[in-house]
Amino acid sequence: MQPGNEKLVIDILETPEDYRKITYFTFLLLGVGILLPWNSLIMALDFFTVKLPSHDVDFVVSILSNGPLFFTNIIMIVFHKSFPTIKTIVISLCIMIVLNIMLPVLPQVVNSESADWILVFVVIIVMSFVNGIMQSCCYGLVGPFPHNCIASLNTGCALSGLIISFARALTLLIFPTEDGIENGNYFYGAMLYFSLGALGLVVAIVMVKLMINTEFYKYYRQRANIIEHINQQRTSQNEDPKTKLSESGPNELIDSDGEIKSVDTYYSHEKAQDVSIIDVHNNTLVLGYGLVLVYVSSLLMII
Repeated sequence: MQPGNEKLVIDILETPEDYRKITYFTFLLLGVGILLPWNSLIMALDFFTVKLPSHDVDFVVSILSNGPLFFTNIIMIVFHKSFPTIKTIVISLCIMIVLNIMLPVLPQVVNSESADWILVFVVIIVMSFVNGIMQSCCYGLVGPFPHNCIASLNTGCALSGLIISFARALTLLIFPTEDGIENGNYFYGAMLYFSLGALGLVVAIVMVKLMINTEFYKYYRQRANIIEHINQQRTSQNEDPKTKLSESGPNELIDSDGEIKSVDTYYSHEKAQDVSIIDVHNNTLVLGYGLVLVYVSSLLMII
């Protein structure tokens, strides 16, 4: 909804249901898609090690997968308004599908190790940048939705590792590997990992297309747009918020009692409160220290 003289209404009495949990499962699949390519790459490292014996693939992959991702997230914080969310997610998924297929195929069809290394290097960097953009858009998209949708996105991230681990175990049973570059089972296993990744991304694209046509999705996106529009008006520089609202036409909300109230009346009780560092610490105690323990335990495993 564009700012103007429109009547802004949020009807919180008739929140639509998530039809057949389409939105929930879409975010679940997007969570899977966020990490599935990287989990596929990690599980197929033995294939790249055999194909590129002169290079430290493990070390380089860890740098390539995290370095560009870090800078991409910073870029998205600054320029996020330049990336239409749904379109960016779909385009990112399409690019990652292509890259997923290219990664195992390139070392197989190119006989030069130096050329293979350059190609794999470039593909991983591009995948990292594209993946970073998609991650930012996915977490930005899920923000206005209920908590179970946010949880499903995070659950999908964890599920992707489980899927690839199962695929690796299955692959080792079907295609046992041996030392040596001539064993084709390395390639077959890598193709299985990356094909699963590509398939998961294709399903995610289909689910996104289904989700954006549901009333549940449209309701929460419109709700987010209205709140953003109100916040922009209230924080306009060098202008009185009430004057700004009155100039834009009737801005109304329907409260829980079904009564239409002005924006200022509806939000009058939501005044900013001072929050101390101690309050923040107490509210995030379990989550914060839980995350610290996860990183500590991971570090101990490496050591």
